[in-house]
Amino acid sequence: MLRSALVVGLDSQIGAALVRTLRARGVHVRGTRHSDVPGQPDATQLDLAVSLDDWQPARVECGFLCAGLTSVAACERNPRLSHRVNVDAQVEVAKRLTESGAHVVFLSTNMVFDGSKPLRQADEPTCPTTVYGAHKAEAEQQLQQLGDRVTVLRLTKVLTREHPLLHDWKTALQRGEAIHPFSDVVLAPVAMDQVVEALSRLADEPSGGIFQLSGDRDVSYAQVALALGHDPHLVQPISGAYQYPTQPPMHTTLDVSGLRQRGMHVRATQQTLEAVCR
Repeated sequence: MLRSALVVGLDSQIGAALVRTLRARGVHVRGTRHSDVPGQPDATQLDLAVSLDDWQPARVECGFLCAGLTSVAACERNPRLSHRVNVDAQVEVAKRLTESGAHVVFLSTNMVFDGSKPLRQADEPTCPTTVYGAHKAEAEQQLQQLGDRVTVLRLTKVLTREHPLLHDWKTALQRGEAIHPFSDVVLAPVAMDQVVEALSRLADEPSGGIFQLSGDRDVSYAQVALALGHDPHLVQPISGAYQYPTQPPMHTTLDVSGLRQRGMHVRATQQTLEAVCR
């Protein structure tokens, strides 16, 4: 069982949830955050956009790479910064961790694929259509060259009860106000507790390779809004395609057999919606 860990990006949504769970299990957790916060001895500042020459990781059994530039639009606007943060810095941090004897778990995305077909296999060639997806795919490739000390976990859309979008929708609906979710943009959501469970399993039994966590089917954002259980007449869908740099993917689902072989029960999309929307 894992005894010590470093969470790079403990101020991220996933990083924060992971830290809470690991500490509850008795794991000694250190972390990094983008900005310095005085009075937190187990959290150090690490800005992935600048030089890492002076940074050396603490000796831990596993390092989780949870930090990055995740806005698709921001990556399109500034591909140079995206490459620095999402590729170069990830590889630099992973190399230093593995050289110190740690295993590394890297968070990736379904966007390494083009979304043209469902249930992508972990060993399929990547085919991204966005800068964000291309840089995640490049980082995966370089990290895999470090051998079995690196494990990749690809995720589809992560939802929580407190997700800002769901919170805003619920607030508006409770006030009797209409909301306008996308009818033509899909997701195969996973819940945060499942993400943390998958990360924990991959750290407890490190083996390298690529694993995937996904809902079993895609739903539109409009369907997610309807799952909130309020007046359906207030859910007034619109097109969201214009907000994407390329055509929105028709499919986002990934094959999850790798995690199931590790003994994990992966929830279906409907179960995730019931958990986070009600």
